[in-house]
Amino acid sequence: MVDLDKIVFSYSAELGFSDSASAVNRQLPAELRLRFVSIVGQYIAAYDVAGTIARLNGRSVSQIFAAYQPGNIKVVAFGERDGVRYELLEADPDPTDPIGSADP
Repeated sequence: MVDLDKIVFSYSAELGFSDSASAVNRQLPAELRLRFVSIVGQYIAAYDVAGTIARLNGRSVSQIFAAYQPGNIKVVAFGERDGVRYELLEADPDPTDPIGSADP
């Protein structure tokens, strides 16, 4: 069993956001990967990449899962094109009402 307290999101400018998130994702069991990717997608939709980094950086996966609070962001469209699945999320109408907390 994977210890989610030992898997930490660690952003570095050299790697970039995508590679930092992928490094975490590769360590997760299949059943938790979708949950992590979904949380990251929700955060990006609500806070952009910089805000997402602020909420995830230095936190373990267990802290990220515990702090996440589903919000009111709705999927506007979804589908698959050329083998790539996508979701288009509605922007958060109230950015002062966060989906999660920046504090663990």
